[in-house]
Amino acid sequence: QSYIEDGRFELALRHLKAARSVAPDNQTVRLAVDKAEGVIRERIEAAGVVLHAVPRLTPAATEADDLQIGPQEAFILSRLDGVYDLQTILKISPMPQLESQVVFWKLLQAGYIELAGGEPAAQPAEEPAV
Repeated sequence: QSYIEDGRFELALRHLKAARSVAPDNQTVRLAVDKAEGVIRERIEAAGVVLHAVPRLTPAATEADDLQIGPQEAFILSRLDGVYDLQTILKISPMPQLESQVVFWKLLQAGYIELAGGEPAAQPAEEPAV
C-alpha cells in the first residue's frame, strides 16, 4: 500500500503480480490485488494518462544525449509519433495495459513526454434542486 501512496507504481505492480502468482486461487488475494490496481489506475488517469491522450516527445527527450531510461521506456518512446493515442500504442505493447500506463506516467513525470487531450474527463455538473 505504501508503494502506491508514494507513487512507486512499478514496485507496487511487481509486488501485486508476485502476490497473485503465489496464491492464484485465493479470492481474497485476487480482490485485494484488483482493488490496488484500480487505485493505481485512478491515480495515473488523474495525472492525465488516459487512453484517448496523444503522447508527444518533449524537447527534454529529443535534445538529451543520454536519457536515463530502461528498455520499457525506450520501447514506448520509440512508438511515439504525435498521432497515435495511448490506446493504439498499448495494443502493440508487449506489456500489460496497466504496466504500460505506468511507463507513460513515468515518462510524463520525468518530462520526456506531454499528453495532448490527456485532461481527465470533466465531471457533469449537478443539476440544481428545484
